[in-house]
Amino acid sequence: KIVFERGQEALGVVRSLTQDVADLTGLVRGEVTVGIPPMVNLFFPPLIKRFKERYPQIKLRAQEAGGQVIEQRVLAGELEVGVTVLPVPADSGLTSTELGRFPICLVGTPASSWFRVEQPTLATLDQEPLLMFSEDYALTKRLRTGFIQAGVEPVIVAQSGQWDFLLSMAMAGLGTALMPEPLLKRLRLPADVVIRPLCEPEVSWRVGQVWVPERHMSHAARAWLAVCAEGSALPLF
Repeated sequence: KIVFERGQEALGVVRSLTQDVADLTGLVRGEVTVGIPPMVNLFFPPLIKRFKERYPQIKLRAQEAGGQVIEQRVLAGELEVGVTVLPVPADSGLTSTELGRFPICLVGTPASSWFRVEQPTLATLDQEPLLMFSEDYALTKRLRTGFIQAGVEPVIVAQSGQWDFLLSMAMAGLGTALMPEPLLKRLRLPADVVIRPLCEPEVSWRVGQVWVPERHMSHAARAWLAVCAEGSALPLF
């Protein structure tokens, strides 16, 4: 039994060493899959292009899923690294690095209760019909935490994974949509649409990458993180 246990430990070391050497010799032809949420993937092509120019032989795949699903896949070892909305819970087993931080905006019409409020907060939305992303979006989880901290019971009239549907509902005067500012800047919205940044930095849209710190990470994944860390990673937005 002792010999078997020690043998298993030795084989584990050999496997790890073999992987390290393979990574070093195969960096130019490795592969890495990065989980990216649907609301974020529109902004990543410049960063992916930069990576492919630097490492043309590495296969870089983008796997789309909601932020919470990506976190679960990273924890399960299905992904080495993924993009999500920060922060992640301190006891999640994940470590993170921030790529960018942006305001969350209220989107509605002049009939919205907050129309004349210059600096709306979550408390401003008390009893206001809300249009939010589905529960599997990390942004929704973050907003729900913010509502609890603000002592507000959100009145959610619609949830969807489709931002265009939520915006259509908001423009029809059926509620207030909560959207990240970078997404709105990329859209051509009608002149009568009202947009106000949510004046609560602690619930801003913080985009970052997560991984498991104690787990072996391939050199391809490390190369991805290194490229992302160069300079300002998000002129993408």
